Amino acid sequence: MSGSVVSVSGGKVSYSAPSFDESPMTVWYKPDSSWKTAKVNYQANGKWSGGAQQMEASCGGWYRYTIPDTAGGQVRMAFTDGGSAWDNNGGQGKDYRVSGCGQMITDVTPNCTITNK
Repeated sequence: MSGSVVSVSGGKVSYSAPSFDESPMTVWYKPDSSWKTAKVNYQANGKWSGGAQQMEASCGGWYRYTIPDTAGGQVRMAFTDGGSAWDNNGGQGKDYRVSGCGQMITDVTPNCTITNK
């Protein structure tokens, strides 16, 4: 098994990583209900995403985005509605941060049935 899963809702982060050898990380985010879309800016392997990446609407108000390669290192994220609304974990420079260590920070997971396309 490879890859990892991160979910963010109401300022709570859930993170797990079955392995971390150049693996993708799926990020789940549940924004404020006033947001019409969600985008993620992230830094992985020391490189920023190059702008806000569109997240895919999923179910129950959740959005998801898969970061292609984290190499098990720290990933830093901030979310936006594509306009003036931002969720950067409470302040500039704080951002949401997770690493490839596999620890569970809290138990927040979307209640969705996922199918691969």
